[in-house]
Amino acid sequence: ARAGVGAAVALVMMFVPITVFVINQRSVVQTMGTSGLKE
Repeated sequence: ARAGVGAAVALVMMFVPITVFVINQRSVVQTMGTSGLKE
């Protein structure tokens, strides 16, 4: 059971930064697009 928990924790530790990165990329692209259109 501990091995499964460790694998699950490792997956979450990998998955969370990727999710944050994707969300940040989307928000950055949106802000760049809006600021570019305004200028």
